[in-house]
Amino acid sequence: RTEGVALLYTTHYMNEVERLCDRVAIMDHGSIIANDNIEELHKLMPARERVTLELEEELASTGIVGAILEGRKMHFDLEDLDTQLPLTLKAVSEAGIAYRGIHSHRASLEEIFLHLTGRNLRD
Repeated sequence: RTEGVALLYTTHYMNEVERLCDRVAIMDHGSIIANDNIEELHKLMPARERVTLELEEELASTGIVGAILEGRKMHFDLEDLDTQLPLTLKAVSEAGIAYRGIHSHRASLEEIFLHLTGRNLRD
């Protein structure tokens, strides 16, 4: 980089891409569908953060708008943790839903790939 040289690196291992690359081109069926730095690729996702609550028991439904159930986990896609997380946890509490853990993470490059292409890296 300091010598003005570019290196083209191709891989299916997104953890390597996140660690090694400044710019990422995502291809689908031979066509580039996204080409930018990792921060800008994150902006292509519908939400900035995914919050997961580990539930005490599996639920059939929650009655909470935006909640995604998956076994004993409930997911929420949030744009702003500072303002939306307290409101989300209040809605969970008011619905009488018990949880024993909470986790938040930003989308991985693999999740961005899946969002943009609609398929896993191995499809």
